[in-house]
Amino acid sequence: MVGIPGLEALPNEVDLSPPNRARLIFNIIKFENDPCGTGSMVGTCYTSEECSSRGGTAGGSCASGYGTCCVFSLGCGGTTSENSTYLEVTSRTTDCAYTICRCSTNVCRIRLDFLNFVINGPEMADDNPNSYGNCNTDSFTVSGNQGGSPVICGFNTGQHMIVEAQDTCNTAFFNIGDNTAGVTRTWSINVTQYECGDEFGGPPGCLQYLTSTSGFVQSFNYNTRTTAVHLADQDYNVCFRRAPGNCRICYATVNEGVDIETFGLSISTDAAQAKSGTNTDCSTDFIEIPAGVRETDLTLATLPANTVFRNCGRFLNTKRNLKATTTVCSFSLPFRFRFVTDTTEALAAGGANVKETKLDPSGVIGYKMFYKQMAC
Repeated sequence: MVGIPGLEALPNEVDLSPPNRARLIFNIIKFENDPCGTGSMVGTCYTSEECSSRGGTAGGSCASGYGTCCVFSLGCGGTTSENSTYLEVTSRTTDCAYTICRCSTNVCRIRLDFLNFVINGPEMADDNPNSYGNCNTDSFTVSGNQGGSPVICGFNTGQHMIVEAQDTCNTAFFNIGDNTAGVTRTWSINVTQYECGDEFGGPPGCLQYLTSTSGFVQSFNYNTRTTAVHLADQDYNVCFRRAPGNCRICYATVNEGVDIETFGLSISTDAAQAKSGTNTDCSTDFIEIPAGVRETDLTLATLPANTVFRNCGRFLNTKRNLKATTTVCSFSLPFRFRFVTDTTEALAAGGANVKETKLDPSGVIGYKMFYKQMAC
């Protein structure tokens, strides 16, 4: 926003000769420090002098040419109080911490978009239930009010998380351990700050917030179906912005090939076959879709008898003990589901009802689902 007061308001003693008039107008131009775009990156609109003094990199112009789109990148150990900042590393062998301070007292939520995120994945020792799925080598966390983020690791490119802003600044921390697997740790994270009440910041208590009416959602460290291992000790809400006129949201697993399921959480209800689990079957690892029903059972009048609130096992289904998947829908508002895993995995010798890695799909996959909001 540019504001230039009228020259008639200036006192008579001001020199209004052409050189002085031009200099005077330039000095009183004001514009908002709004987000702006330069190439594929998001910056903040500042004057070129402000951009330089703040340690940013000048990009394209903004504010009708009076400002420059200033991009901020932060190195390990750095501190930022900018609205948009990039945390970038192409290779790292030691710990790395970033301090993220609110750009104003009105900021309530801080979002981190993982444009690129690759560090060592979780433990996968099939004989160690207390380590499987734990981020014991590399890990990433963000502090925040209400507990901050869960511990994550592995492949998380394309994912995001949102935490509550702290008065004393938030800390994003990479714990980097021994690299026996030879993984090249690399990340590029766009940090955006949202003021209280900004709907794009998402509701409090939502670690992830999806604003499209349809798309894909998956657990952390889900890369491909054959390499996915869900992380241990997760408990967070995935929330969706409800579009006007939509009353329900539906979830379905993704087709990644013939007989390849993209859902697996915990043991099977059957020792000899991989099958679905619901409600009381689900006490360790599960997703919690409020009042989930089959797509064919949809009704606003009453909830059918097979309403479920938790899903686990090897197939996403509203009925337990089935070797099949179905689309699960919910009328519950606001649109959201909860994802929970405990700190250990069931790896006892025996069938799929006591060993999560037994049979396919296994119970350590996590989930990848397609979601779609539906009209009333």
